[in-house]
Amino acid sequence: MNKKINSERYEMAERELYFWQHSRGRSTNFHSMLYALIAKADIRNKARLALAFPEECEAYYNWVTTGDYEMNFLKKAGGSND
Repeated sequence: MNKKINSERYEMAERELYFWQHSRGRSTNFHSMLYALIAKADIRNKARLALAFPEECEAYYNWVTTGDYEMNFLKKAGGSND
């Protein structure tokens, strides 16, 4: 998982991840629960989750491995992090 998927579903996964990241556990929608599960999963279960939710797992992987993920997300969304 080291590539960025260019699709509407991947972009939606990025947005959901961003909102999950800033909800501090208060959000209970499906994607928030999914990202919490991905974060807690061991490597074997992360691989299983990636089979069912490839864009979401890719977005999560890019988020945890890219130091400037939030800045890139905001630039792409047309905002700023100020």
